[in-house]
Amino acid sequence: MSGRPARPAVLLTAAEAVAAIGCDLRMYGAQLEEFCSLTEVLYGQAARPGRRGDVPGLELPPQPGAEEARFVAWNVAARWLGLAVRQRACEPEVLARLCALVFDQRAEALPGVPADVPCIRLETGMHGFACTRCGSCCLDLDYHSECTAEDVALWRRLGREDILAWVGEEPGPQGPRYLIWRRPGTPLYAERCPFLRRVPGDTAFVCTIHDVKPAICRSYPGLRKHALRTGCKGFPRG
Repeated sequence: MSGRPARPAVLLTAAEAVAAIGCDLRMYGAQLEEFCSLTEVLYGQAARPGRRGDVPGLELPPQPGAEEARFVAWNVAARWLGLAVRQRACEPEVLARLCALVFDQRAEALPGVPADVPCIRLETGMHGFACTRCGSCCLDLDYHSECTAEDVALWRRLGREDILAWVGEEPGPQGPRYLIWRRPGTPLYAERCPFLRRVPGDTAFVCTIHDVKPAICRSYPGLRKHALRTGCKGFPRG
């Protein structure tokens, strides 16, 4: 039976879904409407956007015996909501609901799936996306600390010393931490990716290591929300 093509989606384990929600809470600043919705789901409390001076945040109902609403700055709210997700969102159905709220896309729990395998199907909203090669993701976003051990292993296996020369290495809590793009022999970052080139006579850019570029670059933007929040021009406007 024919029908509409399935919308692009990713499958997430419970741990991956929790980590993705936590990353979203930290990444985009004061998402007050989202924070209010999460507060209601996780705590059963009706919150509303508020502000104290120049600080945006949430207004929470007064505690028992008090008259004034409680104010929580947005960055504090982001932290305790992230903690609540880790502590309370243990059921796939709850996680699916939270993913739908946070990423503004359809999410569903997969029935009868063990906790250590993907149990959430999250639509990405990436239908209609087409990279315009504008270069904004390469030029404007901070991804220096997103290089993985798998990236480095691939470059070593391929003998790509031209790439490895721009990778710094520092000790981390769980092994080496790799940092791109550092000027060879220095701790200083390059002003922009050394492998980005403008197409002659055009406004477009090209990646000269496209086939082996870091995983963070290959996966961008991943979700429609991330694309729109970070200035990606890959979706039709208007």
